[in-house]
Amino acid sequence: MLLINALLALAILLAIGLTWCALDLEKASAHSTAAGPGCNVESAFTGEQLPHFLKSLPHSPISSWHVIGLKPCGRLRGLADPMDQLSYRPQTSYHLPVPKKDSSPVLTAIALGDRHANVAQVEHREPNLPLVHYCASFQKEQTDLATLENVRLAMPRRDAVGTTLLNHGQYELHQVEAPNVPKAELAQAVRWKLQEQLEYPADEASVDIVEVPSDPNRAADVKQLFAVSARNEVIRQRIQDFHAAKLPLSIIDIPELAQRNIARLYESDARAVGVLAFMAEGSLLTFVHGGELLVARQFDVTLSQLLEAAAENFEPTMERVALEIQRTYDHVDRRFHYAGVSRVMVSPLPKGSGAIEYLSANLSIRVQQIDLNEILDLSAVAQAQDPLWQTRHLHVIGAALRVGALAA
Repeated sequence: MLLINALLALAILLAIGLTWCALDLEKASAHSTAAGPGCNVESAFTGEQLPHFLKSLPHSPISSWHVIGLKPCGRLRGLADPMDQLSYRPQTSYHLPVPKKDSSPVLTAIALGDRHANVAQVEHREPNLPLVHYCASFQKEQTDLATLENVRLAMPRRDAVGTTLLNHGQYELHQVEAPNVPKAELAQAVRWKLQEQLEYPADEASVDIVEVPSDPNRAADVKQLFAVSARNEVIRQRIQDFHAAKLPLSIIDIPELAQRNIARLYESDARAVGVLAFMAEGSLLTFVHGGELLVARQFDVTLSQLLEAAAENFEPTMERVALEIQRTYDHVDRRFHYAGVSRVMVSPLPKGSGAIEYLSANLSIRVQQIDLNEILDLSAVAQAQDPLWQTRHLHVIGAALRVGALAA
């Protein structure tokens, strides 16, 4: 009797074991199917688990999405300098199926604002000026997905490589000293270094880095990094919306880097260039040297404040702007003295605004107004002569000017 009971218990245990094995195989099969054929998702850091949102992502047309510059899985596609841009790589390394390459080098950028979505499609055609095929604004619908679906129906090129801009408030840009770790571990080390500066747990953050240029004559200086942080949920939702709208997405970018791309086209010598953009949510001032971002600073003078300032408010407003430029310029001159700033370019404003004249009279540096017709072929865009149109589309066009995004 004891023998029969023992055999019965053994049979029950064996049945339970087979059931658990079957369940594990079923889960593994389901995960593999959801990821899509050829999709390999793996942790880039030993002992780390993938964020849940990456595990649950559906098969998408994204080939190697990166934010400000590193390819998540090693060498950056098509760029000699792997630190040129920055990728959101939330403690992971992963590959997604590569879509069929477009026959022409057109990049689509979509910026989802609070009230409008701006879209630009730019063809890169060196040595000629980049050609803006399409640029338009769309009224925001109740959801980002509904807005993106409207954008897709209106765009002339629906299969071009895609990029999107995060909005002010959806990310943070930090400048930190480079930790003394191997380059492959920099992003992870910086991620934990930022945990006291974040308003949410570090393990809920997507973080990656790009090097700040250093003085070539002072190799002993401590290297500085820009670090971009964003909530995992923000990145996940943006990717899912593009996927659901059937829009290709390869890059997630930020306005500072889009503005850098504009400055690159104004660099005519070995000297740095500043760009000041007045936006709906505030002002963004950047300095660029050799195509690389040196400094980025935001302050709270909005485009509407500047345009609507009455005579008695104009001078105090412009005094604040001039002070921000002078302070930032002084910092760049001290920290990056080898760069030698040549001028500050200001986003286009209507004639008679008085802003350029005020800044030119009150700053020790040359100030000029941007005219995108000088650096781009805008012949296909009817509104391109309107300075306010140029200002409102400056960043989305800049995002579509990303160097290296179209390389194989």
